[in-house]
Amino acid sequence: IALHAGFNNYGEYAFKQKNRDYSIDDCYKLHESIEKYVVPIWKRIGSLSKKNHGFKTYRPWDLTPCNLPKAPFQNAIDLLNGVEEIFRKTDLYFYEKFIHIRKAGLIDVEERENKAPGAACFT
Repeated sequence: IALHAGFNNYGEYAFKQKNRDYSIDDCYKLHESIEKYVVPIWKRIGSLSKKNHGFKTYRPWDLTPCNLPKAPFQNAIDLLNGVEEIFRKTDLYFYEKFIHIRKAGLIDVEERENKAPGAACFT
């Protein structure tokens, strides 16, 4: 399909078809940032959880939000402010993108009727 439509690969075709305002390279940059900043923190949390709970092994499902000492945020504004602060401290490119989509009202994280708890939409 992609080749017949004049694209080099399906990824390029799909991004155009879905009107993405970010590129495949942007996805790779996000992935790299997560590997660089989030994964080490997650591993540290896992190590602490393993030690504190006496686990021999640690799996991602061994730690749930209710095991954390306090809620990471109280409402949607706190959540978005926290994400903004994380991006500001770790990756200015994604910080600027986040500011843009937040100001444009393209992030929907508030809970409401007929929406799954914890669900988020980014348009």
